[in-house]
Amino acid sequence: MNLRITNYELRFAIICILLLVLCSPLAAQKKETLVTLHHADSLVGTVLNGENVRMLVGNVRLSQEDIIITCDKATEFLARKFFVLEGNVRVKEDSMIFIGNRGTYSSETKIAEGMDNVRLEEVVHSGIGKKLTARRGTYWTNERKAHFTDNVVAVDTDATLSANALTYFRADKHLLASGNVSIINSDNSIQSFGNYFENFPERKFSRLTGNPKVVEYDTASDGTIDTLVITADTLETIQDSLEHLWAKGNVSVLRDSVSATSGYLEFIRARDSILLFETPYVFYQEHQVSGDSIVLLLKEKQMEKAFIKNNAMAVSRADSLFSKRFNQLSGTNMELQFAEKQLQTILVRKSATSLYFLFDEDSTIETKKPNGVNKSTGDEVKIFFANKKVERIVIVGGVEGQYFPENLVAGKEEEFRLEKFRWIAPDKRVVLLK
Repeated sequence: MNLRITNYELRFAIICILLLVLCSPLAAQKKETLVTLHHADSLVGTVLNGENVRMLVGNVRLSQEDIIITCDKATEFLARKFFVLEGNVRVKEDSMIFIGNRGTYSSETKIAEGMDNVRLEEVVHSGIGKKLTARRGTYWTNERKAHFTDNVVAVDTDATLSANALTYFRADKHLLASGNVSIINSDNSIQSFGNYFENFPERKFSRLTGNPKVVEYDTASDGTIDTLVITADTLETIQDSLEHLWAKGNVSVLRDSVSATSGYLEFIRARDSILLFETPYVFYQEHQVSGDSIVLLLKEKQMEKAFIKNNAMAVSRADSLFSKRFNQLSGTNMELQFAEKQLQTILVRKSATSLYFLFDEDSTIETKKPNGVNKSTGDEVKIFFANKKVERIVIVGGVEGQYFPENLVAGKEEEFRLEKFRWIAPDKRVVLLK
């Protein structure tokens, strides 16, 4: 059998292939759908500023594929395939309704814009709330994306969000809010503030940045209002009610008489615990505690225990009249025990060292008389407190002690500092928590 192909046949085959390649994009292009006019009380054709237009007035109803548009009046610019909508404007696409007093719609790009009291409503839960209002809004039907600006407010049964601008992606319910963001959760009395907010409802995850702050109000057992305040560079949560929260960068925490700073924080509500990492400091009354990591355990939202792991150190002023004298306690690990909002004990394990300034009590004089420094070491050191003062110190295992009389201490207080001593002044703490 002769299978030889002639030059004519070869040229014909090449031409067919080229035609197929060149024409396939045209065939693949989606045919543009027209806007259908279902009703208008009146229709007038005219010329406006040199453009051919159709004026639709009264109970106007239009559609393009699954998009339904209703309004009181519509002006259609025929060449531009553009509509100017006025009065009770509603753009509906499946479960979403885009509402405004005025608006525009492009049948070519399928972009709707709304002005004057714009609203977005979803029949099903959207992640942005049951109703969203703003001064202006734009909806891209092809991208299923909506963007709103100026006095944006989203209301749901659990919370109200307000911001300068908000973008909502319907496909995954992803939300972006920016500018003076505030989220008020009425059920849990939680308020969140920041400049940029992201929410992923399907993942139950959200992120707040731009000077973010979370405030939670709660009523204590004695009827007083207990407030938890957390600030950081970035706040991230799982669930809307702070079930699990991460704070990253320049973290500050305030709850009742306890405050803390760190580079990283994790709050786990189910365990009633706050975990602090990256140079953490905890402040309680006149006590300052630090270490490589600190775990705060709460009971009925009150401080119960604090665990400091590695390079643990506790510092407190020896007396308010002697600003350079600090009582100090250090060791590998440390545990603080609280009861009825008061510090009860401090227990230091491994390489424990205590340095305490002594004072002579004399009821005949108004001020205490300094009486040197007592430095002790042991395997464990436990300090008991009563009425906010040291009641007694117990040292166990390998005990060694040294007393420095006052004449060796006066004017040389800074020489009596344990390794890695650092004191953050109270006024600095207030600034950190703002």
